[in-house]
Amino acid sequence: MALILTAHTPPAQDQHKSSATIILGDKDLHLVSEDKFAIEIAITNTEKLQMLIDSGNPVILLILGKKKYVAKPQFILSSALPAKCDLFYVVDTDERNYLRIDSNRMTFHKIKALTLH
Repeated sequence: MALILTAHTPPAQDQHKSSATIILGDKDLHLVSEDKFAIEIAITNTEKLQMLIDSGNPVILLILGKKKYVAKPQFILSSALPAKCDLFYVVDTDERNYLRIDSNRMTFHKIKALTLH
């Protein structure tokens, strides 16, 4: 299964961060689990994991096989879901926002599973 994770911080979101793209391929991560509610990946390349953490709260394009998902940050204290995306990942709020990555794993929550149709 081909997994590609592309992350970038939109220039309008933070003018002090680079908008460079970080690409993680098959050798950098693997799918841990996927169900109706979430997708969990493990990032095995520690250098790229640190680059992702340092990028702030990027918009992420996650490609699993033929499916493409756009994931955006969701602040832990916010009840509103992010707009124009398929997935969200939780970020903490303090002086510096950062990704919530437990160990080397990252969980993406499916918005469709959480909303009424």
